[in-house]
Parts: sequence; structure tokens; C-alpha cells
Amino acid sequence: MERIRRLFIAFLIIMGNVLFADNSFFDSYVYQSWASFDTLNGTTTTDVVQTTDGYINIGTYEGLARFDGVNFTTHKKSKDNGLTFVSVRAILEDSTGALWIGSNDEGLQRLDEESKKTYTIQNGLPNNSIRALAEDKKGNIWVGTAAGIVYITPKGHMIAPQFDSGTVSKGVIVTEIFCDSAGRVWLLTENEKGLFMFDDGVFRTRPELDGYDNYFATSICQDSKGAFWIGLGEKGIFHYSNGRVRRVKTNTILDTYSTNSSYSSKDGKVWFGTERGLVVYENGNFHEYRGNSSLGSAKINKIISDREGNIWIATDKAVLENLLRVSLK
Repeated sequence: MERIRRLFIAFLIIMGNVLFADNSFFDSYVYQSWASFDTLNGTTTTDVVQTTDGYINIGTYEGLARFDGVNFTTHKKSKDNGLTFVSVRAILEDSTGALWIGSNDEGLQRLDEESKKTYTIQNGLPNNSIRALAEDKKGNIWVGTAAGIVYITPKGHMIAPQFDSGTVSKGVIVTEIFCDSAGRVWLLTENEKGLFMFDDGVFRTRPELDGYDNYFATSICQDSKGAFWIGLGEKGIFHYSNGRVRRVKTNTILDTYSTNSSYSSKDGKVWFGTERGLVVYENGNFHEYRGNSSLGSAKINKIISDREGNIWIATDKAVLENLLRVSLK
């Protein structure tokens, strides 16, 4: 009985330390949230990007909201503005300063100071529902849709990449495109074993993951040391470095809930947005958010940081907090 009592006391001390650590970590931040953007009220945030002009650009199913630090302005198709999108699912500012807007079902529009150009299935897109955008180091714009992927070269040519034999190549629903520090393009799809890397002109699955049957890739990022953190749905988080992959036991919601978004910030932390909240990795420790904000139960769609190091989190909490800014005190 005495041994059980000591074990129970030790358990309480350990749990207290864990909770204190998490509370201490997140208490060092201040939070600001928004539930509406100008005329856009109660809408899910699908993407968030800071452009070089300093604006925070927020994608929603009802248009594009741009935030200057004080006010939001709404942008979407109207009679005379030349815009062709109503909804916004993906946003990219490329290396030339052009803004690419991927819509839910109106295709892709490229905007710069001199022109506006729209891409749809009529000129080569696999589908008009744009799910992900990325630019590689050659200036190619990769466009992931609800029925495949293409890339647009700096000269404007649209090319459909090849897939390795034996893998799904047509009709894939793209969820994420990621360009790593070496310039390699990674592709995540909703298909089983839907994690590919573009290598020698062909998308191939990663053989290091062959031992994990029936996995679904849900997120990827690269940390400051060059290692990759890969979410494999309910199988948890995996660490991939030097050709070796291992599952990481975190004792947080990462072990049971799918990770939708991950982001490595400049200070070395890795932020994970899941179906049910937020976890941050720092110096070998995983911190799970357990505060009173709806962030603790939100489905997190995107995480980024701005030029000042603030973290921006886009969620689906349409009636409460669908955009949060997290800043160190």
C-alpha cells in the first residue's frame, strides 16, 4: 500500500510538472483573435500569408481579406475589378512579387501591378478547385488541385509532372506542396501512401515509409537543422533525417489526432496544428495548448510567422476565433 501511495504521489508530481511546463510555455505569449474580417463574418480561414508589402492576406470561402495591422479590406470578384475569384483556398506571393490566388472552384488567378491572368481547366488545369500552391527554386509555380497537379514555368508554360509507375498519378486530391531547403518539391495527397518527392523529373513515394502500411500523409515541414517532421494522420508524427524515419512519441494530442499544418519558426520551434488544437516542439519537449481559448479544440488549417516573429494561426472556428496572432510578451 505504501509503495502504491508513493507511486501515486510521484505520478501527481510528474503530471503537475508537465502541466506547469505547458502553462509556463504558453503563458509567455499574448493572444489576439478575430472572428470577422471587414465584410466577411463568421467564415473559415483557409490560408494566411504575409506579402512583402506587409499585409497579412487571409483566404476565406467568401473572399480575400487583407489586414494592414488595423483594418481589413475585402477583395473578390465584382463587376469591374477584374478579379475572377469569389472564394480563396490558397495564396502565394512568388519571388517576382506577383500574387497567386487559388479559388475553391473558379481556378487560379495571378495578379501583379501590370496585369491579371486567370488559369482554369480551359487552359490546362486538372481541376478548378485549387488546394495548394508553392514556388520552387527555379521559379516554377506548383498548383495542386482536387484532381491532380501541374506547374507553371516562368515563361508561362503549364506542365503536368510524371509519377513513378505503380503510384496514383491521375485524379489525386492535393493537400499540400512543400519546397525544402535543397529545392526539392514534396507533394501530399489524400490518397493512401500519398507522400511524394519530385526526383529526376518524377514524383516518387518514400521507401523509408514502406513499413507503415495504409498511412495517409497530412503535414510536412523542415526544421532549422534540416530534418523533416511528417504527420501521418492518426499514426502520429514522424521525424525524417539522413534517410531514416522514426515515429516520435509526444504524449500529446499529436499521438492520436491528425496534424493538418506544421511550421518551423526562425527561433527553432516547430508548431503543429491538429484536428483538435495546437502543440509546439522546443528543445526536445512537446507543449500542448490547454488554455481557455477555442484554440484548444480548433481544427488548425495553417500556421505562419510574420516579419516581426508573430505566429499567425488560421482555424475553422467560424463563430469564435478563426484567426489568431500569437506574440511573445
